[in-house]
Amino acid sequence: MTSLASRWAQRLGWRRPAPEPEPTRAAPAAPTPKPEPRPRAVIAALLALEFDAESYLAEYPSLGALSAEDCAAHYHAVGRAERLRATFGLPFGEAADRLETLEDLDEGERDLLRLDLAAAALWRADIWGRDRRRTAELLRPSPAYRPLAVIADSHGMLYLTEDVLYGGRLMPAPLLCTGASARGLGNPQSRVRAGQRIRDHLEVFEDELRGGLVLLKFGQVDLEFVYDYRRVRDGRRGFDLADAEAFARESAERYVAFVRDLAQDTPLKLVVTAALPPALNDAALREGYMNAHIVEMHADVGPDALRAALQELEMPDWKVRTGLARTYNQALAAACAAAGLTFYDDFTPLVGPAGVIDPDLLIWHGGTDHHLCATSPAARRAAGGFAADLARLP
Repeated sequence: MTSLASRWAQRLGWRRPAPEPEPTRAAPAAPTPKPEPRPRAVIAALLALEFDAESYLAEYPSLGALSAEDCAAHYHAVGRAERLRATFGLPFGEAADRLETLEDLDEGERDLLRLDLAAAALWRADIWGRDRRRTAELLRPSPAYRPLAVIADSHGMLYLTEDVLYGGRLMPAPLLCTGASARGLGNPQSRVRAGQRIRDHLEVFEDELRGGLVLLKFGQVDLEFVYDYRRVRDGRRGFDLADAEAFARESAERYVAFVRDLAQDTPLKLVVTAALPPALNDAALREGYMNAHIVEMHADVGPDALRAALQELEMPDWKVRTGLARTYNQALAAACAAAGLTFYDDFTPLVGPAGVIDPDLLIWHGGTDHHLCATSPAARRAAGGFAADLARLP
């Protein structure tokens, strides 16, 4: 009778490499195909690293009552590919150290398990970067990946899935400055004080980030919230595209001025990325969509008064708003080029044939939230591709 682990292995066609024949004569060595991971060896290693079967079953109860070995077998056969979440009983650093001592693994299998441990650590990360111990764990040196500091507003969540790890061999270590505007980063009097947080963070982790990348993503707060809040403040109900474009360009220029100064103070490789296409549909926008955290930081009136005022504004449609984001990104790219900074366009690939964000990126909410669905299959594929591009940057 075969075990469930063996049945999963048979179903997916995994097998141990055939034993090498004993040499009978001297001959040039033929190229050896890279062996597929051996299920039994990888499953045993997962268990040695204290794969948490109880948490796995709690997260995915449809699996039924499986043993710890069969849970590990399921993860290896199916779960990893389907991006199911694995956890381990050992702390990340201890598990990573133990992995290097396990003997019955080839280098490909060991590499796969390094990524498993890293993915599990990523899901437990403090996305706001306040827990320095956890951030330091994510930045541990590894032969399997390089560090990627993700310093962004909340839209940086696009880069916080394991697809970045698998696609580009980059380990995301987040510092999300939620609600921060691009134009305010260089303002020492800003309510958010995100600029100083960024400087402090890079100074603390400078050594760990050497050889890696620092991804920066800001601007959507300016385009989708701050501009309209200023219209409310100034009593400008009509929408003026030329004025909105001027605001977008000014926001980009002020943002790049901050990054240029930051680059002078750090030896780290900074990559400025685009503002993403707006995800909020027209109906949600016209209903007076708000984000409470952003209201607190950027509005001059309370939520109820602000919602009523927003409902009275003339709002541009989705295509116009997408074009406004494009204008911002074009200004951002030009300013980066002039300042000698690296700019990466992750906006254009996310725009669908209708001229707005690809609907596959909104599958969980359909456009009723201002974030794209970062864990949707389309977003994961995009993030993996972006990571591969970023990994090739000089």
